[in-house]
Formats: sequence, structure tokens, C-alpha cells
Amino acid sequence: MTAFSTYNKLMEIYLANTSETFFDVEMKIEAVNDATTMVVRNYDLPQMTKSATIAVVNGKIDIPSDNLRLLKIYTVENGVQNAEFLYIDNDDFDKMADTNSYFYTVQYDETDGERRIFILPSSTTEVKVRYIKEPDLIVNEAGDNGVDDFYKQPIALAAVSTLLENAGRYEEAQYYANKAKIKMRECVRKGLLDGGRPQVMRFKSRYEDVTYLN
Repeated sequence: MTAFSTYNKLMEIYLANTSETFFDVEMKIEAVNDATTMVVRNYDLPQMTKSATIAVVNGKIDIPSDNLRLLKIYTVENGVQNAEFLYIDNDDFDKMADTNSYFYTVQYDETDGERRIFILPSSTTEVKVRYIKEPDLIVNEAGDNGVDDFYKQPIALAAVSTLLENAGRYEEAQYYANKAKIKMRECVRKGLLDGGRPQVMRFKSRYEDVTYLN
């Protein structure tokens, strides 16, 4: 796991400035939080992957409270995956009969205005959900975002890019954004060399920013 102090030290190196004159601690913490969320949203980091078994009620389940991005919804029978649900958009889902198999969508529940996951067939009683959880929010200098320090460099570089962009230094911001992507590619490739095909490359969301891997 990675403490803010680790990111701060790297940001000071990249910015070549240990002074708080230009970027204070609060600005850096916010930038690190934004960068962490971006990286976790675009990559399936192993330690950020969770699963939960959820009861289906009237064809609906609650979205896990710490969900950042859904990876997979499926049923289990005798300890083995039985059926995987395919995501479809709201309009196509609404045209289907309650007995159609196996689909899901995410939309607002008209009964209370909450976003939920809708399941077909609606007779399903229980599903297992695999998802990427939200990273921990850093709130002070002693904070930790819960992400392995293996990814500290791309997160710190992305945070520097955010700080520079907010300061109107757009060319420098783009330079560090590109460096963050390059460093993330290096992390992915090292993971491949270290352990075959790791979690970081396994589960692909339809919303994933695949340009990181190009």
C-alpha cells in the first residue's frame, strides 16, 4: 500500500521543487486522489478486485457501495460458474421479456430513484458480482490510498500532470500525462514477465481506456 508521503516525494522530484509555494499539500492530495481513481478505473489492479454474493429481489440487486467499475456478473452452481450475464444498454434491456437469459443493465429504479443492477431472467435468485473497488481517499499527509506501491510512479506522474494543468501549464501537463502512460505500460509489462498473465490484464471493461496499452 502507498502512503501520501511516497507520492509527495516523487512529485517533488518530478517538479524539481520542494517548496510549498506553488503547490501546497491540499492541492497535492487532491491531485493524487484524482490520479489514483483514473489508474484504478482504467486498470484491473489485483488488490482492488473484490467479489460479493448478492440476493436478487424482483430482478434487481444493489450496486456494491464501494464499486468503482463492474467486471463480471455470474451465477454459481456447486461451486462452479454456471452462467455469465451480458451487459446491454437500457433501451435494449427494456424491450426484453422477463424470461430472457442472461443479461443485465444499470439504471435508476423508479420506485426510489436509486441506481441498481437489473437482471434477466428476473427469476434469478442470487448472483456473484466481481468488481473493482474504489481506492481509499487520502485526506491528510498520513493517508494511504490502498494501492500497491508497484504503481506509485504512474500515479505520481499523473498527479503532477493534474497540478500543472490546473496551473495553466498545459504543455508541461501533457508531457507528464504521456510519461504516466508510458510508466503504466512498463508496470503492465513487468507484471507479464513476473507472473505470466496477471490480473491487471485479465478483466476488460467495455469502458476501459485501451489507449494505455497501445
